[in-house]
Amino acid sequence: MGLIIAGSSLGGICWPFILQGLFSSVGFPWGMRITGFICLTFLLPSIILVVPRLPPKQSQVSKKDLSDALKDPRYSLLVVAMFFVFWGMFLPFYYLPLYGLSHHMTVDMANNLVATLNAGSFVGRLASGLLADKFGRYVYLQSDPRLRLANRPSMKASIWPSSAPYPPASYCSACS
Repeated sequence: MGLIIAGSSLGGICWPFILQGLFSSVGFPWGMRITGFICLTFLLPSIILVVPRLPPKQSQVSKKDLSDALKDPRYSLLVVAMFFVFWGMFLPFYYLPLYGLSHHMTVDMANNLVATLNAGSFVGRLASGLLADKFGRYVYLQSDPRLRLANRPSMKASIWPSSAPYPPASYCSACS
């Protein structure tokens, strides 16, 4: 699973460069259309070829059971907590180029920060998958905080060198 999750980081490395080239050559609307056609081209074989191995089972869950589960305060707390987790996880990807621009980076260099962040994320995602295989996925997520920090050094190592010429950005990246 870690290898599959690491594939999203590889896409995160490639797409900023692809989009940057498309936007400068054909503009935003056609850049988005071409991106959609690229995704469709790669997804079409899986849409056609992937079929269920077993027939679907009839659901044994009643509507009352579902409504009881949705009213459970633990579930509501989990939904709210995951909202903030994903908010904190994806927000840097949107604001990192603006942060670079505010520290006087060129537009190209600021956009490359997202690819750099994903490059560091690739190492951490591979490492977390290997650690989860070794220690178990729930043990890895819950018990030892040192294991959860496996992603942090790789992400910091990916951002810090690219922002080194910009002291405020380097300082914030290295100290957070």
